[in-house]
Amino acid sequence: MKFIGCKYLIYCGLVVCLVVGMKVDKLSAQFNHRYPRTGVFHWGGAPYEWYAQYDLVMSSSNSSNFAKNLKEINPNIIVVATRDINVGDPVQPNYYNEWTCVDSRGRPLTIYGGSKPLADITDFCPRVGGRRYNEAVADAMVNLVDLNYFDGIATDGLWDAPWGDAQNDIDLDRNGVNDNQEHGRDWVISQWKKGAGKVVTEINQKLPDDKIFIVNGTTLSGYRDQFNGHVFEYGGALSSAYHWGFGIYMDLTRELKQPHATMIDGCGAWIGESEDRSVRNNFELLRFVLGTALMGDGYVGYQTLYKDHYFLSYYDEFDLDLGYPTSDVQRIFENGYDAVFVRFFDNGVVILNAKGETVNISDNDIRSLSGYNGPYYRFQGNQDPQWNNGELFSGAVALPGRKIDSNRYWGECLILLREKKTVVADIVIDHSEMVTSPGSEPAELVGNWIQRCGGGNWSTGCREWLSGYEYAVTSGGSGEQYAIYRPTFGVPGKYEVYEWHGNHEGGVASNVPYEIHHAGGVTRGTINQTQNMRKWNLLGTFQFMTGKDNYIKISNAANGTVIADAFKFVYADKASQDSIPPNSPSNLQGMNISETSITLAWDKPPAASDGDQALWYTVYRNDNLITTTTNTSYEDNNLQESTSYHYAVYAFDDARNQSDEAATATFTTLADVTPPDISSVNSLSPTTVEIVFNEAVEKSSAITAINYSIEPDILIYSAELVDDSVTVQLATSEQIVGTTYNITINNVKDRAKIPNICSNLSAAYQAKMSPLVIRISADNIYELYVNGTFIGTDDNWNDAEKYTVQSNPDKNIIAVKVTDLEGVAGLVAEIDWGSKHFVTNENWKVSTQYQGGWETIGFNDITWQKATSIGYHGSTTPWTTFGDVNGIEKGTVVSWIWSSDNENDNEVYFRFTISGVDMEPPVPPSGLQVANPQ
Repeated sequence: MKFIGCKYLIYCGLVVCLVVGMKVDKLSAQFNHRYPRTGVFHWGGAPYEWYAQYDLVMSSSNSSNFAKNLKEINPNIIVVATRDINVGDPVQPNYYNEWTCVDSRGRPLTIYGGSKPLADITDFCPRVGGRRYNEAVADAMVNLVDLNYFDGIATDGLWDAPWGDAQNDIDLDRNGVNDNQEHGRDWVISQWKKGAGKVVTEINQKLPDDKIFIVNGTTLSGYRDQFNGHVFEYGGALSSAYHWGFGIYMDLTRELKQPHATMIDGCGAWIGESEDRSVRNNFELLRFVLGTALMGDGYVGYQTLYKDHYFLSYYDEFDLDLGYPTSDVQRIFENGYDAVFVRFFDNGVVILNAKGETVNISDNDIRSLSGYNGPYYRFQGNQDPQWNNGELFSGAVALPGRKIDSNRYWGECLILLREKKTVVADIVIDHSEMVTSPGSEPAELVGNWIQRCGGGNWSTGCREWLSGYEYAVTSGGSGEQYAIYRPTFGVPGKYEVYEWHGNHEGGVASNVPYEIHHAGGVTRGTINQTQNMRKWNLLGTFQFMTGKDNYIKISNAANGTVIADAFKFVYADKASQDSIPPNSPSNLQGMNISETSITLAWDKPPAASDGDQALWYTVYRNDNLITTTTNTSYEDNNLQESTSYHYAVYAFDDARNQSDEAATATFTTLADVTPPDISSVNSLSPTTVEIVFNEAVEKSSAITAINYSIEPDILIYSAELVDDSVTVQLATSEQIVGTTYNITINNVKDRAKIPNICSNLSAAYQAKMSPLVIRISADNIYELYVNGTFIGTDDNWNDAEKYTVQSNPDKNIIAVKVTDLEGVAGLVAEIDWGSKHFVTNENWKVSTQYQGGWETIGFNDITWQKATSIGYHGSTTPWTTFGDVNGIEKGTVVSWIWSSDNENDNEVYFRFTISGVDMEPPVPPSGLQVANPQ
């Protein structure tokens, strides 16, 4: 086994220590995880199994059971509890106000947006009970956890200078004078740093030798031998391979106390993304973060949203085994500080592009470097199979590189292995996007599902304000409510399938039906959700195909409440044991050849020498993969007419071995000699007609208005071809709703090589009213009905949903049931009906009581009250504090509405009437005069 030691390299003018083979003490070996090293900085709420997949966990929990349970699952895990020293958290509830920093007027200083006190860590801090804060906090940190279970402690806040308002005015010596002016900012920083240094030194002295201490907020030069790790939070100074920050990372590998436990916090901040933008499927950024960490000895985590350590994803790359480093970091393609970094490991090599521009690299570029032990392969991965494709690294590979600014770069990273391997991290499909594995989409919930929190369900904790719910439930029924769990399989093969559910109060079903759609067909069964809660429950092992065609479905055809939580797919294929390829398919034929399609068919090969049958096939058209299928036929569509295509079909067995040869043939599509025809004609409004052709049409002929005529007596003003190239929309003179009209089309061409022209195409249609176009959102959940028909529901208040609904010519009722989960509540909506525009305001009616038929046209709402306007969308708290609704106009038009009590009325019913008659109030009379006044 190789342990951590030092060699030196000049980087950015700094002498840095790199990790190479060297003997270290027994303690270091206990913490010396293989590479890559993974870590999580998290505020709690996830199941033990979620934490246990990482090598290092830094959490707010100081419960001994938390650490004990993690170590029962993963004995090699490092578990530390964290508290924020900046704000006095470690000494709570015994924090004294006298320990808070003050300004020159004696006013307490706060940080983090004014929500927390800035604790005085210096020796100027007043003593309370005979102790300063920097003395009390060191004792409190050491006694934070039971060190029989925890591996150490951490602080998620320890600055080496006072920031926030203290930058402008702080009075450490408490003489009523601003120290920034009296002594200077440098003096303030030096006093603060001495205090921080005193704290870490005392903690180090009091902490047992076999325990670690991690610091976030400062790298505290001069005191780095007093703690074991640093958190590069949100990338911190490391962000986007910023050269100065990367140099600090390298410095820490030399200067920190052994054993090391530095954490690299990857997130969207590395590339300047906002904290609300998910980078879950940004695999290039993930690899760049991981590659940066692999240049040192840090642990890496990856926040899909960097909104304060709630959502992290787990990647195929995290399950690689590179062993330990066998070389220093080496630089190629250098241009000043810019370079491609290369580092060799026992089982592979990592190539990181930190050059700020795209670089083409091949095996020849690294072959002469120290530590080369190739050739190397990309691993075969599930989440990003086009990049992690299992191929031999030989020819040039393009590594993209980008500049954010003059000092911050990010790019691509290539992680290669000495042996061909398939590495598939467990695939979890959850009802929530942020808990669903990268590369796959969350479960599709169809029907009336309610999102909930609690009950030990699979999640990373309840974060309702971020749509981070833990599970969804629906009542038992006949199967009308269902959930589809559809993984994206980049690696086909055998997978163990597990289900997870927590508990839910009241009447949980014992016979939840499920269907597993796999390569061999459909397997059905039931899940007893009254049992085996808070654990992964094995349903069986099944063969799954590449893509999204295989899935799991559960429904509410059950005897009670159904929980939709999570399913897990664990790769269990024997690919590493079986190297015998299947025999090749044969007799490739083309049938039912048309202008745009060819149906392929081939013969299944006999069993190979090891008895394995061909299980699935890949089909290539002109050397490009077009499908993977278990069938011995495939219909290839969307082809060009009069064009020859060359096909090749390979066979695969259950170990992913590909046949040595392919069945090949060339076929030619027929020529297009048929003019376009009408598929449908529809009235979209009294002045809009939509024509759908049966094939793509040529634009110039399609938008020529004189090629269309409508009888009786309708003028056509313009024609527009929609982006799908088959739909044309006509703007016409006013049509009478309910009247049948006839349309005739001439001279519209198709897109054949020799165009075909239509002649005297005709169709009848009936003129209709304009649809209702509704954009709506609510805090938190709404159910929308139009004229008594259920239209849709949603619980993501930050984004308005858009619905287009057929209207009645005379009267339309918009009815909305809204449920609030906590805090203040509101509804916002905009409705367009032709040229008329309606919004939520006090013209809506509201009731806090359910009444049968409330959503129908015939219901009498005369006793309902006027809705209460809480304020205009875009300027009303609390919503504008957290972000307004996307898709709803801001300003002084659309109001947030509710009952008169929008904090305690948690279920409210709304109605709004739209009439086909003139709804504008009359203009008030003017010029009133009194005749013959007396």
